[in-house]
Amino acid sequence: MNKKILFLIICIALTLSITLVGCSSDNNSSSGSSSSSSSVSSNSNITKIDEALSKVKSVYPSDLFPTMEIDKEVLVNKYSIHKDDIKSYKAFGPMMSAHVDTFIAIESTDGKASEVESTLKKYKNEFEKDMHYPSNLDKVKASQVLKHGNDVYYIILGDMSTASDSDTEDQLIELAKSEVKKAVDAINSLYK
Repeated sequence: MNKKILFLIICIALTLSITLVGCSSDNNSSSGSSSSSSSVSSNSNITKIDEALSKVKSVYPSDLFPTMEIDKEVLVNKYSIHKDDIKSYKAFGPMMSAHVDTFIAIESTDGKASEVESTLKKYKNEFEKDMHYPSNLDKVKASQVLKHGNDVYYIILGDMSTASDSDTEDQLIELAKSEVKKAVDAINSLYK
C-alpha cells in the first residue's frame, strides 16, 4: 500500500512540475525589452502590435482566434526569424495541427523589418507547399505577410464555416481572402 501511495505522490509531483514549467515564461532580457511574448516595453507603453492584436481579435469570433501562444524559440526554430531581429512580439497559433489559424506580430529591431518580412514570406511560400487538410488549403493560400515600419505581421485567420460543398475552388479562395482581409484592414487602419 505504501508503494502505491508513494507512486501516486511522485506522479502528482511530476505532473505539477511539468505543468508549471510549461506555463513559465522567459523573463530574461538582453536589451531592456521583454523577450517573452509580451510586447510591452520596459516602460509599459502599449505598442502598435498590442493594438493590432486587440483590433484583429475584435473582428473575429473569440472561438476562431488561435489561443496557443507561440514563444520566441518557435519563432526562431520554426519560422527562421533571427532572435536578435525581434524587439517584441505577439504570436498565437493553433492548439492542434489539424488547424492552421496563426497570428504573428513582430516589432523588429531597427533596420531588420525587411529581413523579418522576407523570412516570413519565405516561410509562407514553403507552408503553402506543405500537405494540409482540404478544409485548410484555401485559408493557407490566402495568408498574408504585412510590413509597416518596423512591424511585420503573418496572418492566417478566418471563418470558413459559411463555405458549402457546392462552392467552387475560386469561391472558396475568395471567401478565405475576404476573411484574411478583415485582419489586414484592422492592422492597416492603425498605420494611417
